[in-house]
Amino acid sequence: DIQIDGQNSSDVSLSDVKADKIAIQHVADTRLKNIIVQHDLTFDDIEDTDLNDVTTSTATIKSDNGDLTIQNTRISDGMNIQLENGDLSMHHNHINTGKINTSYGDVALMNNQLSGQLTITAQDGDISAMIGKSSVTAKTLDGDISAFNSHDDDQTSYTHKGTTGAYVISTDSGDVTIKQ
Repeated sequence: DIQIDGQNSSDVSLSDVKADKIAIQHVADTRLKNIIVQHDLTFDDIEDTDLNDVTTSTATIKSDNGDLTIQNTRISDGMNIQLENGDLSMHHNHINTGKINTSYGDVALMNNQLSGQLTITAQDGDISAMIGKSSVTAKTLDGDISAFNSHDDDQTSYTHKGTTGAYVISTDSGDVTIKQ
């Protein structure tokens, strides 16, 4: 097990590590590259975070202020992300199921492979998703939805049936863009 408890101004960088569990809290910028975690990967009270080529069973990430980038990562069981103020960028990941909640910030989901359901809920921010072969249900209370290059200013919900995995997207105030 690896546990890191910083003083809110520390930066953490880990690479080429294999561990049963990794828990990181109260740190500023965090970078993980080429990491294998057998069970739980947990971040709490972190700022800018970059995960690249990480394999884990579960991932729990909480941040009050900072951007999160996840790429080339495999999360086999479940993922739970809570961002208060920051953008989320996820691309080229393999994800089973998960929940993403953001308060203020944009979400970009590009070329991820879903096997289960990924629920994305935003209070104030735009969401863009390249869904591949997945299904999608999207809604916005105050914004526009563009799906597969078709745009209707009055469209506030959209559904597309895919063959593997499902995105459930909702934002209170923001635009939703869906691409193949």
